[in-house]
Amino acid sequence: MVQKMTLVEKVNVTSGTGWSQDLCVGNTAPANSVNFPALCLQDGPLGLRFMDHSTAFPGGITVGATWNKDLMYRKGRAHGLEAKLKGINILLGPSMGPLGRMPAAGRNWEGFGPDPVLQAVAASEEIKGIQDSGVIATAKHLIANEQEHFRQSFEWGLPNALSSNLDDRTLHELYLWPFAESVRAGVGSVMCSYNLVNNSYACGNSKLMNGILKDELGFQGFVQSDWLAQRSGVASALAGLDMTMPGDGLTWQDGKSLYGPRLTEAALNGSLPMERLNDMVTRIVAAWYQLKQDNRTQWPPPPPEGNGGPNFSSFTDDKIGLIHPGSDDETTAEVNQFIDVQGEGNSSHGRLAKQIASEGTVLVKNEGGILPLSRKGSTKKRDAGAKYRVAIYGEDAGPGDGPNACPDRSCNQGTLGSGWGSGAVEFPHLIPPLEALQSAFDSSSVEITPLLTNEIPIKASSSLLHDQDLCIVFVNSDGGEGFESWNGVHGDRNDLFLQKFGDKLVQKVARGCGKGNSDVIVVVHAVGPVILERWIDLPSVKAVILANLPGQESGDALADVLFGEVDASGRLPYTVGKSLSDYGPGGQV
Repeated sequence: MVQKMTLVEKVNVTSGTGWSQDLCVGNTAPANSVNFPALCLQDGPLGLRFMDHSTAFPGGITVGATWNKDLMYRKGRAHGLEAKLKGINILLGPSMGPLGRMPAAGRNWEGFGPDPVLQAVAASEEIKGIQDSGVIATAKHLIANEQEHFRQSFEWGLPNALSSNLDDRTLHELYLWPFAESVRAGVGSVMCSYNLVNNSYACGNSKLMNGILKDELGFQGFVQSDWLAQRSGVASALAGLDMTMPGDGLTWQDGKSLYGPRLTEAALNGSLPMERLNDMVTRIVAAWYQLKQDNRTQWPPPPPEGNGGPNFSSFTDDKIGLIHPGSDDETTAEVNQFIDVQGEGNSSHGRLAKQIASEGTVLVKNEGGILPLSRKGSTKKRDAGAKYRVAIYGEDAGPGDGPNACPDRSCNQGTLGSGWGSGAVEFPHLIPPLEALQSAFDSSSVEITPLLTNEIPIKASSSLLHDQDLCIVFVNSDGGEGFESWNGVHGDRNDLFLQKFGDKLVQKVARGCGKGNSDVIVVVHAVGPVILERWIDLPSVKAVILANLPGQESGDALADVLFGEVDASGRLPYTVGKSLSDYGPGGQV
């Protein structure tokens, strides 16, 4: 097939068309003479970004906390199926870089934890699941992409990105391990990262892409850039970069692709050997063939020849919209078909998401066997004809302004279901813990008092604290990708403490619940480890649950654990230190 392509068609296959020039977050142009289609690339690790009627799975850190290979595979299989039904050729996940060297790093939650073996096994299982659905998976981000601060040139006002400097043994034994297992699993694509590695941009680093990935590991697929991570043209191609994404140049939508016409010129003037260009195209086409995307029954061609291709737009929620929204082309079509890909009945992906969230819930304290709870409350209270009083505290227990209130989930409000950034998705729904607990407790014997704020009014302390038999406190800590920020958090968290005065809320409830005599349960939703030392040893704090990032079925999954329907079988995928200094010099913000 590659032999039959014209030079321009070969360049089409290797070059993105530019941000928002087509319907997906990444798009290539077709090679029409050989019936090779334009390819659709779409985020991401949690689910499908910018998508309707698709599942918001738990974050990767929650998947890792299950330590369950079967769930990892099934999550990948469901994720891949949703992508296929939406017309996506290449799914931009799973994430295994950052590995998690810095516990406060903004994108750690997209991966499975800082243990390279856990990260490797989980990534390979998800890749197998995604590709068994017929979609090309992407192992990202190669490599040592360990923080959001200064990760990208000019993003922080500096001309160059930060360099991750490491020796060969550290590279191989820690950071490369998940990529090696991904290659072993047959991954079709690898994405190189924004940062420099040993003072050479990852997407222009021949030692990484040619020497280690393609030669040493024997990777047969293609390497694509992260969006604007390519910083040179011919040099990147010679260094092993096979596909540029999204196809812009050094800045967004500048129309000056570092491949595209420049790659054509380089091939014609001999600065890029034709053998290398053919290799670039062959690697992309080979992955397409390997996943059987040449099967026109399973992957029909796009209009006007067929009804295939992406059936959604990343850039509008309207049914009718521009087909090239980033250009001056005013052509419109039905760009959103609103196809529901979430599965039905026993095959519902929501059921799977709930199971992952439950099994990824980690119980780190259960003093006196307070858990599991009884749905009917206290027998002693019932015998006395009184209701068991349960108070639920914290903004994290409630719906807030809805799960999709901020772009790419880039704010901490309401209950925390995921981190933010390109790895986040549009929630079809998010079940708040309060809603699930109100349904789970028997209202005939249990009285629930909610206070969905992190500030307890002093005048209300008597009714809201002193008269309670059980207090459940919800707190959180959020972070995400560096292109968004919230409340002074620019991707990476500034520290490992709870946000929005969460520590003070727990302390106040612990000292006041039942005048200090009633039991307190603390539930933490977070993108990674948090410091618990300020309150975990308070006498009334009987149970602490790290619920990680549970996705759309948050409340129901937690209720299953609290009431013993599901064993609290989750295990920590990361280390919970007593302070940030416990993580060593390399772990600091």
